[in-house]
Amino acid sequence: MKKNSRREFLRSSTALASLTTISTPWFLKDKAILHLTVPTDKATISLIHTAGLKGAIEGVGQIGGLNAIQGYLQSCPQSPIFLDTGDFMNAERDRSFNLDYLNELVRSGLMLTALGESEMNIPKADLHYLIEHSGAKILGNALEKNGLILGETYYSKAIIQWGKYKVGVLPTRGISLSEINRKGLELKLIHQCDLILGLGPIPLAARMESLKSKHHEVNHYLSDSGNSFPLGTQVVRSSKQSEFWISKSGEFGQFLGVFHYTMNPAYQVHHITNLSFVPGDANMAKKMAYLSQPFTNSNQVV
Repeated sequence: MKKNSRREFLRSSTALASLTTISTPWFLKDKAILHLTVPTDKATISLIHTAGLKGAIEGVGQIGGLNAIQGYLQSCPQSPIFLDTGDFMNAERDRSFNLDYLNELVRSGLMLTALGESEMNIPKADLHYLIEHSGAKILGNALEKNGLILGETYYSKAIIQWGKYKVGVLPTRGISLSEINRKGLELKLIHQCDLILGLGPIPLAARMESLKSKHHEVNHYLSDSGNSFPLGTQVVRSSKQSEFWISKSGEFGQFLGVFHYTMNPAYQVHHITNLSFVPGDANMAKKMAYLSQPFTNSNQVV
């Protein structure tokens, strides 16, 4: 007997069936959701993640910087999903410099960014100007206080169509884990997303034990640069018998998060490959010295 995929099971559920009987369902018109598409026939979803770039172009000691990130992107056979968790601005430079930098990020393939502390603390008019003139797609929660408009200059959810697979992306700043889970479940049940990513601060980040004791609809948290987590990736096995990943990239682009999600025929994540690395022209000794610092780890299971 043919085994149903997760999507087929969800489509057959009574709750979902009742929703889809409505003509032009409300959830298909939700202006809070940004829809993006990556044309591909690949069953492996490719992603890169940056955090805390702070306007770095050349990096530090030939490590990191936007130039090194662009060099990697140009070498990719398939354009990856490019996500940033914010603090891309250099607070010491003027609006013109930061606009040029954000424009360059967008031209490089940046699909979505959250806002970090540096962006949240600038005047509303400057933030609106940067977004309007760069075309950057912003994810966030309740950003009206920053002068943005839901469905126009920012979105609270995103769905990226990668070939036949759907990737849901949720901003995590300013909301609780229960709210993140509610939105994640909505993306899975109603919008048929196969992979859920969290973009921004880690909920309950102060206590790993608290994180491990909770259920998580997010498969992979892509952290901002402003927390105590070490660089690299931690594979967390919760007491709820689920597994999720937490990854943190380096400031100034010095440690680039790179991940491949291999999907199975049932539209489930079969395997995650961590290809994160130190970009730049520095020699291997310098890169290894950077990685040997106590704030880094790689695929640590906790």
